[in-house]
Amino acid sequence: MSNGKFIGPSAAACLAAAALGAAGPLPARAQSYTETVLHSFGGSDGSTPYGAVVLDKAGNLYGTTVKGGAANAGTIFKIAADGTFTTLYSFKGSSDGANPYGGPIKIGDYLYGTTYQGGALLKGVIYKLRISTGTLAVLHTFDWIDGVYPLGSLVADHAGNVFGAATHGGSTGDQCFGSQGCGTVFEYSASGTFRVLYSFNGPNGTFGADVATPASGLIVDSAGNLYGAAEHGPGATGGGAYVVQPNGDEQWLCGFPYSAVGAVTLDGRGDLFGSLQTGGGTGCGGAGCGSLYEITSADACGDLYNFPGGAQGDTPLAGMLLYHGIFYGTTSGNGKPNDPGTVFSYDPGGRRAPGTMTVLHRFTPASGDGAAPGGGTLARDKAGNLYGTTQSGGAMKGGTVYKLSPVSARPR
Repeated sequence: MSNGKFIGPSAAACLAAAALGAAGPLPARAQSYTETVLHSFGGSDGSTPYGAVVLDKAGNLYGTTVKGGAANAGTIFKIAADGTFTTLYSFKGSSDGANPYGGPIKIGDYLYGTTYQGGALLKGVIYKLRISTGTLAVLHTFDWIDGVYPLGSLVADHAGNVFGAATHGGSTGDQCFGSQGCGTVFEYSASGTFRVLYSFNGPNGTFGADVATPASGLIVDSAGNLYGAAEHGPGATGGGAYVVQPNGDEQWLCGFPYSAVGAVTLDGRGDLFGSLQTGGGTGCGGAGCGSLYEITSADACGDLYNFPGGAQGDTPLAGMLLYHGIFYGTTSGNGKPNDPGTVFSYDPGGRRAPGTMTVLHRFTPASGDGAAPGGGTLARDKAGNLYGTTQSGGAMKGGTVYKLSPVSARPR
Protein backbone atom coordinates (compact mmCIF):
# COMPACT_ATOMS: atom_id res chain seq x y z
CA MET A 1 0.00 0.00 0.00
CA SER A 2 1.37 3.36 -1.04
CA ASN A 3 1.49 6.44 1.13
CA GLY A 4 3.16 9.71 0.16
CA LYS A 5 5.20 11.91 2.41
CA PHE A 6 4.14 15.13 4.12
CA ILE A 7 6.16 18.02 2.70
CA GLY A 8 4.53 20.90 4.55
CA PRO A 9 3.30 24.20 3.18
CA SER A 10 5.01 25.31 -0.02
CA ALA A 11 4.24 27.47 -3.02
CA ALA A 12 0.99 26.53 -4.68
CA ALA A 13 2.26 28.39 -7.76
CA CYS A 14 4.08 25.25 -8.86
CA LEU A 15 0.79 23.39 -9.17
CA ALA A 16 -1.06 23.21 -12.47
CA ALA A 17 -4.25 25.26 -12.68
CA ALA A 18 -7.59 23.81 -13.68
CA ALA A 19 -9.53 25.06 -16.65
CA LEU A 20 -12.55 27.30 -16.18
CA GLY A 21 -16.11 26.01 -16.62
CA ALA A 22 -17.63 24.95 -19.92
CA ALA A 23 -18.65 27.55 -22.46
CA GLY A 24 -22.09 29.04 -22.31
CA PRO A 25 -23.94 32.32 -21.98
CA LEU A 26 -22.31 34.83 -19.68
CA PRO A 27 -24.26 35.25 -16.41
CA ALA A 28 -25.72 38.64 -15.61
CA ARG A 29 -24.05 40.41 -12.71
CA ALA A 30 -27.45 40.91 -11.03
CA GLN A 31 -30.20 38.50 -12.08
CA SER A 32 -33.47 37.31 -10.61
CA TYR A 33 -34.21 33.62 -10.13
CA THR A 34 -37.36 31.63 -9.54
CA GLU A 35 -37.38 28.35 -7.60
CA THR A 36 -39.12 25.08 -8.45
CA VAL A 37 -39.21 22.07 -6.12
CA LEU A 38 -38.54 19.09 -8.39
CA HIS A 39 -39.11 16.48 -5.68
CA SER A 40 -40.07 16.39 -2.01
CA PHE A 41 -38.85 13.35 -0.06
CA GLY A 42 -41.17 11.53 2.31
CA GLY A 43 -39.20 8.57 3.67
CA SER A 44 -39.97 5.52 1.56
CA ASP A 45 -38.38 7.29 -1.42
CA GLY A 46 -35.50 8.57 0.72
CA SER A 47 -34.94 11.46 3.12
CA THR A 48 -32.25 13.94 4.09
CA PRO A 49 -30.38 14.48 0.82
CA TYR A 50 -27.04 16.03 1.74
CA GLY A 51 -24.75 15.81 -1.28
CA ALA A 52 -24.75 17.32 -4.74
CA VAL A 53 -26.81 16.17 -7.68
CA VAL A 54 -25.13 15.35 -10.97
CA LEU A 55 -26.64 16.41 -14.29
CA ASP A 56 -26.11 14.44 -17.52
CA LYS A 57 -26.24 15.72 -21.10
CA ALA A 58 -29.86 14.57 -21.51
CA GLY A 59 -30.98 16.70 -18.56
CA ASN A 60 -31.40 13.83 -16.08
CA LEU A 61 -30.46 14.42 -12.43
CA TYR A 62 -28.92 11.82 -10.11
CA GLY A 63 -28.36 12.03 -6.37
CA THR A 64 -28.43 10.29 -3.00
CA THR A 65 -30.26 10.53 0.31
CA VAL A 66 -28.61 9.83 3.65
CA LYS A 67 -31.69 8.18 5.15
CA GLY A 68 -35.00 6.73 4.08
CA GLY A 69 -35.66 3.95 1.63
CA ALA A 70 -36.60 0.35 2.45
CA ALA A 71 -34.13 0.03 5.35
CA ASN A 72 -33.80 3.73 6.28
CA ALA A 73 -30.17 3.46 5.15
CA GLY A 74 -30.37 5.86 2.21
CA THR A 75 -31.10 5.73 -1.50
CA ILE A 76 -29.81 6.58 -4.97
CA PHE A 77 -32.35 8.40 -7.14
CA LYS A 78 -32.94 9.78 -10.63
CA ILE A 79 -35.11 12.67 -11.78
CA ALA A 80 -35.60 12.43 -15.54
CA ALA A 81 -35.65 15.50 -17.75
CA ASP A 82 -39.46 15.20 -17.91
CA GLY A 83 -39.65 15.32 -14.09
CA THR A 84 -40.22 11.59 -13.45
CA PHE A 85 -38.71 10.48 -10.13
CA THR A 86 -37.24 6.98 -9.76
CA THR A 87 -35.52 5.30 -6.82
CA LEU A 88 -32.65 3.50 -8.52
CA TYR A 89 -31.41 1.74 -5.39
CA SER A 90 -32.36 1.48 -1.73
CA PHE A 91 -29.45 0.58 0.56
CA LYS A 92 -29.99 -2.41 2.82
CA GLY A 93 -27.62 -1.11 5.49
CA SER A 94 -25.56 -4.31 5.44
CA SER A 95 -22.63 -5.28 3.23
CA ASP A 96 -23.85 -2.91 0.50
CA GLY A 97 -23.28 0.15 2.70
CA ALA A 98 -25.44 2.72 4.44
CA ASN A 99 -25.91 6.50 4.63
CA PRO A 100 -24.38 7.99 1.46
CA TYR A 101 -23.64 11.62 2.33
CA GLY A 102 -21.73 12.45 -0.84
CA GLY A 103 -23.55 12.72 -4.14
CA PRO A 104 -22.64 10.33 -6.97
CA ILE A 105 -20.51 10.93 -10.04
CA LYS A 106 -21.52 9.55 -13.45
CA ILE A 107 -19.21 7.65 -15.81
CA GLY A 108 -21.07 6.19 -18.76
CA ASP A 109 -23.98 4.02 -17.57
CA TYR A 110 -22.62 3.90 -14.01
CA LEU A 111 -22.86 6.02 -10.87
CA TYR A 112 -19.92 5.86 -8.44
CA GLY A 113 -20.03 6.95 -4.81
CA THR A 114 -19.33 6.13 -1.19
CA THR A 115 -21.38 5.39 1.90
CA TYR A 116 -20.43 6.79 5.27
CA GLN A 117 -21.31 3.60 7.12
CA GLY A 118 -22.32 0.02 6.40
CA GLY A 119 -20.29 -2.53 4.52
CA ALA A 120 -18.89 -5.74 5.93
CA LEU A 121 -16.84 -3.78 8.50
CA LEU A 122 -19.47 -1.04 9.10
CA LYS A 123 -17.01 1.69 8.09
CA GLY A 124 -18.31 2.54 4.62
CA VAL A 125 -17.86 1.34 1.05
CA ILE A 126 -17.16 2.49 -2.50
CA TYR A 127 -20.01 1.43 -4.77
CA LYS A 128 -20.83 1.34 -8.48
CA LEU A 129 -24.44 1.37 -9.66
CA ARG A 130 -25.45 0.46 -13.21
CA ILE A 131 -28.17 2.96 -14.08
CA SER A 132 -29.92 0.89 -16.73
CA THR A 133 -30.43 -2.13 -14.46
CA GLY A 134 -30.28 -0.70 -10.90
CA THR A 135 -27.60 -3.27 -10.03
CA LEU A 136 -25.15 -2.19 -7.31
CA ALA A 137 -21.65 -3.59 -6.85
CA VAL A 138 -19.41 -2.91 -3.84
CA LEU A 139 -15.95 -2.06 -5.16
CA HIS A 140 -14.19 -1.62 -1.83
CA THR A 141 -15.02 -2.06 1.85
CA PHE A 142 -13.14 0.34 4.13
CA ASP A 143 -10.95 -0.84 7.00
CA TRP A 144 -9.05 1.27 9.53
CA ILE A 145 -5.72 1.14 7.73
CA ASP A 146 -7.10 2.46 4.42
CA GLY A 147 -9.50 4.98 5.93
CA VAL A 148 -13.03 4.89 7.33
CA TYR A 149 -16.22 6.97 7.13
CA PRO A 150 -15.89 8.67 3.73
CA LEU A 151 -18.13 11.75 3.68
CA GLY A 152 -17.60 13.83 0.52
CA SER A 153 -18.22 13.04 -3.13
CA LEU A 154 -15.75 11.22 -5.35
CA VAL A 155 -14.01 12.78 -8.33
CA ALA A 156 -12.73 11.13 -11.52
CA ASP A 157 -9.85 12.02 -13.83
CA HIS A 158 -9.85 11.74 -17.63
CA ALA A 159 -8.57 8.16 -17.44
CA GLY A 160 -11.54 7.01 -15.35
CA ASN A 161 -9.62 6.69 -12.08
CA VAL A 162 -11.74 7.67 -9.07
CA PHE A 163 -10.46 9.55 -6.00
CA GLY A 164 -11.91 10.39 -2.59
CA ALA A 165 -11.18 11.10 1.07
CA ALA A 166 -12.01 9.20 4.25
CA THR A 167 -12.54 11.28 7.38
CA HIS A 168 -10.76 8.90 9.79
CA GLY A 169 -8.47 5.89 9.76
CA GLY A 170 -5.15 5.57 7.98
CA SER A 171 -1.67 4.40 8.87
CA THR A 172 -1.10 7.25 11.36
CA GLY A 173 -4.09 6.34 13.53
CA ASP A 174 -2.38 7.04 16.84
CA GLN A 175 -2.05 10.74 16.01
CA CYS A 176 -5.72 11.76 16.10
CA PHE A 177 -8.85 11.45 18.20
CA GLY A 178 -7.91 8.60 20.48
CA SER A 179 -6.42 6.42 17.74
CA GLN A 180 -9.38 6.89 15.38
CA GLY A 181 -6.99 8.06 12.69
CA CYS A 182 -6.56 11.35 10.87
CA GLY A 183 -8.05 10.30 7.54
CA THR A 184 -6.81 9.35 4.10
CA VAL A 185 -6.95 10.26 0.42
CA PHE A 186 -7.48 7.19 -1.76
CA GLU A 187 -7.72 6.06 -5.39
CA TYR A 188 -9.81 3.37 -7.05
CA SER A 189 -8.27 2.92 -10.48
CA ALA A 190 -10.08 2.27 -13.74
CA SER A 191 -8.49 -1.20 -13.69
CA GLY A 192 -10.10 -1.99 -10.33
CA THR A 193 -7.22 -1.46 -7.90
CA PHE A 194 -7.59 0.38 -4.57
CA ARG A 195 -4.71 2.22 -2.96
CA VAL A 196 -4.12 4.85 -0.29
CA LEU A 197 -2.37 7.89 -1.72
CA TYR A 198 -1.82 9.63 1.60
CA SER A 199 -2.55 9.16 5.33
CA PHE A 200 -2.86 12.45 7.23
CA ASN A 201 -0.68 13.11 10.29
CA GLY A 202 -2.97 15.55 12.07
CA PRO A 203 -2.26 18.87 13.80
CA ASN A 204 0.15 17.27 16.27
CA GLY A 205 1.55 14.55 14.05
CA THR A 206 4.96 12.98 14.51
CA PHE A 207 5.92 14.00 10.98
CA GLY A 208 4.93 17.65 11.38
CA ALA A 209 1.76 19.67 11.71
CA ASP A 210 -0.79 18.52 9.14
CA VAL A 211 -4.53 18.61 8.52
CA ALA A 212 -6.96 15.94 9.74
CA THR A 213 -10.52 14.80 9.13
CA PRO A 214 -10.87 15.57 5.41
CA ALA A 215 -14.63 16.03 5.25
CA SER A 216 -14.98 17.57 1.81
CA GLY A 217 -15.05 15.99 -1.59
CA LEU A 218 -12.01 16.44 -3.81
CA ILE A 219 -11.34 18.28 -7.05
CA VAL A 220 -8.65 17.28 -9.54
CA ASP A 221 -6.71 19.52 -11.92
CA SER A 222 -5.32 18.71 -15.36
CA ALA A 223 -2.00 17.59 -13.86
CA GLY A 224 -3.65 15.11 -11.47
CA ASN A 225 -3.26 17.13 -8.27
CA LEU A 226 -6.08 16.60 -5.77
CA TYR A 227 -7.37 19.47 -3.62
CA GLY A 228 -9.60 19.31 -0.56
CA ALA A 229 -10.47 20.80 2.82
CA ALA A 230 -10.33 19.35 6.31
CA GLU A 231 -12.14 20.02 9.59
CA HIS A 232 -8.91 20.15 11.60
CA GLY A 233 -5.74 21.87 10.52
CA PRO A 234 -2.28 22.85 11.65
CA GLY A 235 -3.73 25.73 13.66
CA ALA A 236 -4.86 25.31 17.23
CA THR A 237 -8.59 25.43 16.60
CA GLY A 238 -9.54 25.24 12.93
CA GLY A 239 -9.30 23.41 9.63
CA GLY A 240 -7.12 23.63 6.58
CA ALA A 241 -6.87 23.19 2.82
CA TYR A 242 -4.46 20.73 1.24
CA VAL A 243 -3.22 19.25 -2.03
CA VAL A 244 -2.10 15.68 -2.72
CA GLN A 245 0.15 15.32 -5.75
CA PRO A 246 0.03 12.33 -8.13
CA ASN A 247 3.10 10.78 -6.47
CA GLY A 248 1.31 10.83 -3.08
CA ASP A 249 3.16 13.80 -1.58
CA GLU A 250 0.93 16.17 0.38
CA GLN A 251 1.11 19.86 1.28
CA TRP A 252 -1.21 21.81 3.51
CA LEU A 253 -1.82 25.13 1.82
CA CYS A 254 -3.45 27.19 4.55
CA GLY A 255 -4.59 26.77 8.14
CA PHE A 256 -7.89 28.33 9.22
CA PRO A 257 -9.19 29.44 12.61
CA TYR A 258 -12.42 27.48 11.99
CA SER A 259 -13.44 24.17 10.43
CA ALA A 260 -13.68 23.72 6.66
CA VAL A 261 -16.15 21.08 5.46
CA GLY A 262 -17.06 22.25 1.94
CA ALA A 263 -15.12 21.38 -1.20
CA VAL A 264 -12.66 23.87 -2.64
CA THR A 265 -12.84 25.50 -6.08
CA LEU A 266 -9.85 26.19 -8.33
CA ASP A 267 -9.78 29.01 -10.87
CA GLY A 268 -7.72 29.48 -14.02
CA ARG A 269 -4.99 31.39 -12.16
CA GLY A 270 -4.37 28.57 -9.71
CA ASP A 271 -6.15 30.29 -6.81
CA LEU A 272 -8.31 28.21 -4.45
CA PHE A 273 -11.65 29.31 -2.99
CA GLY A 274 -13.85 27.82 -0.30
CA SER A 275 -16.04 28.44 2.73
CA LEU A 276 -15.83 28.17 6.51
CA GLN A 277 -18.98 27.28 8.39
CA THR A 278 -18.24 29.60 11.33
CA GLY A 279 -15.98 32.56 12.00
CA GLY A 280 -15.83 35.75 10.00
CA GLY A 281 -16.85 38.08 12.81
CA THR A 282 -18.74 37.90 16.08
CA GLY A 283 -22.28 37.36 14.84
CA CYS A 284 -24.42 34.24 15.22
CA GLY A 285 -23.98 34.05 18.98
CA GLY A 286 -20.34 35.12 18.94
CA ALA A 287 -18.93 32.25 16.86
CA GLY A 288 -19.28 34.09 13.57
CA CYS A 289 -21.69 33.28 10.76
CA GLY A 290 -19.16 31.85 8.33
CA SER A 291 -17.01 33.23 5.54
CA LEU A 292 -15.66 32.74 2.04
CA TYR A 293 -11.89 32.50 1.65
CA GLU A 294 -9.23 32.63 -1.07
CA ILE A 295 -5.79 31.02 -1.19
CA THR A 296 -3.71 32.61 -3.92
CA SER A 297 -1.13 30.78 -6.01
CA ALA A 298 1.50 32.59 -3.90
CA ASP A 299 0.13 30.91 -0.72
CA ALA A 300 -1.54 34.02 0.66
CA CYS A 301 -4.74 33.26 2.59
CA GLY A 302 -7.52 35.76 3.11
CA ASP A 303 -11.23 36.33 3.60
CA LEU A 304 -13.36 37.31 0.61
CA TYR A 305 -16.63 37.77 2.45
CA ASN A 306 -17.98 37.42 5.99
CA PHE A 307 -21.60 36.34 6.29
CA PRO A 308 -23.61 38.62 8.61
CA GLY A 309 -26.41 36.12 9.24
CA GLY A 310 -30.10 36.92 9.06
CA ALA A 311 -31.46 37.50 5.58
CA GLN A 312 -27.96 37.21 4.08
CA GLY A 313 -27.54 33.67 5.40
CA ASP A 314 -25.04 31.89 7.61
CA THR A 315 -23.21 28.58 8.02
CA PRO A 316 -22.07 27.65 4.50
CA LEU A 317 -21.42 23.90 4.35
CA ALA A 318 -20.93 23.36 0.62
CA GLY A 319 -18.31 24.21 -1.92
CA MET A 320 -18.96 26.84 -4.58
CA LEU A 321 -19.62 26.58 -8.29
CA LEU A 322 -17.45 28.98 -10.33
CA TYR A 323 -18.83 30.13 -13.66
CA HIS A 324 -17.33 32.98 -15.69
CA GLY A 325 -15.84 34.66 -12.64
CA ILE A 326 -18.94 34.43 -10.39
CA PHE A 327 -19.29 32.01 -7.48
CA TYR A 328 -22.58 30.27 -6.68
CA GLY A 329 -23.17 28.60 -3.33
CA THR A 330 -25.51 27.93 -0.44
CA THR A 331 -25.80 28.60 3.28
CA SER A 332 -27.49 26.05 5.52
CA GLY A 333 -28.65 28.27 8.37
CA ASN A 334 -27.51 25.46 10.68
CA GLY A 335 -31.08 24.17 10.91
CA LYS A 336 -32.42 27.23 12.72
CA PRO A 337 -36.19 27.72 12.15
CA ASN A 338 -35.77 31.44 11.49
CA ASP A 339 -32.84 30.89 9.12
CA PRO A 340 -33.56 27.97 6.74
CA GLY A 341 -30.75 28.78 4.34
CA THR A 342 -30.06 30.62 1.09
CA VAL A 343 -28.66 30.26 -2.42
CA PHE A 344 -26.24 33.07 -3.24
CA SER A 345 -23.94 34.43 -5.90
CA TYR A 346 -20.71 36.23 -5.13
CA ASP A 347 -18.95 38.45 -7.65
CA PRO A 348 -15.37 39.05 -6.44
CA GLY A 349 -15.29 42.32 -8.37
CA GLY A 350 -11.67 42.15 -9.45
CA ARG A 351 -8.46 42.63 -7.51
CA ARG A 352 -9.13 46.25 -6.52
CA ALA A 353 -12.91 46.37 -6.37
CA PRO A 354 -15.11 45.19 -3.51
CA GLY A 355 -17.04 41.96 -4.03
CA THR A 356 -20.82 41.80 -4.32
CA MET A 357 -22.96 39.25 -2.47
CA THR A 358 -26.45 38.58 -3.88
CA VAL A 359 -29.07 36.31 -2.31
CA LEU A 360 -30.69 34.48 -5.23
CA HIS A 361 -33.18 32.58 -3.08
CA ARG A 362 -34.09 32.42 0.60
CA PHE A 363 -35.80 29.17 1.57
CA THR A 364 -39.26 29.36 3.16
CA PRO A 365 -40.20 25.86 4.40
CA ALA A 366 -43.58 26.99 5.73
CA SER A 367 -44.71 27.29 2.10
CA GLY A 368 -43.56 23.78 1.14
CA ASP A 369 -40.08 24.93 0.19
CA GLY A 370 -36.95 23.12 1.38
CA ALA A 371 -34.65 24.07 4.25
CA ALA A 372 -31.01 23.65 5.26
CA PRO A 373 -28.99 23.00 2.09
CA GLY A 374 -26.24 20.51 2.86
CA GLY A 375 -22.73 19.92 1.62
CA GLY A 376 -23.33 19.54 -2.10
CA THR A 377 -21.92 21.99 -4.64
CA LEU A 378 -24.60 23.37 -6.97
CA ALA A 379 -24.98 21.96 -10.49
CA ARG A 380 -25.64 24.17 -13.51
CA ASP A 381 -27.04 23.46 -16.97
CA LYS A 382 -26.40 25.30 -20.24
CA ALA A 383 -29.48 27.47 -19.78
CA GLY A 384 -28.13 28.79 -16.47
CA ASN A 385 -30.48 26.82 -14.20
CA LEU A 386 -28.99 25.85 -10.83
CA TYR A 387 -29.79 22.53 -9.10
CA GLY A 388 -29.31 21.47 -5.49
CA THR A 389 -30.78 19.69 -2.48
CA THR A 390 -32.04 20.60 0.98
CA GLN A 391 -31.78 18.32 3.99
CA SER A 392 -35.26 19.06 5.31
CA GLY A 393 -38.47 20.86 4.46
CA GLY A 394 -40.63 20.30 1.43
CA ALA A 395 -44.22 19.11 1.33
CA MET A 396 -43.22 15.73 2.83
CA LYS A 397 -40.68 17.24 5.31
CA GLY A 398 -37.85 14.93 4.24
CA GLY A 399 -35.89 17.38 2.12
CA THR A 400 -36.05 18.44 -1.51
CA VAL A 401 -34.38 18.59 -4.88
CA TYR A 402 -34.81 22.09 -6.30
CA LYS A 403 -34.09 24.13 -9.40
CA LEU A 404 -33.40 27.86 -9.59
CA SER A 405 -34.10 29.37 -13.00
CA PRO A 406 -32.95 32.80 -14.16
CA VAL A 407 -36.01 34.70 -15.30
CA SER A 408 -34.77 34.69 -18.89
CA ALA A 409 -34.14 30.93 -19.00
CA ARG A 410 -36.43 28.48 -20.72
CA PRO A 411 -38.36 26.08 -18.45
CA ARG A 412 -36.79 22.67 -17.90
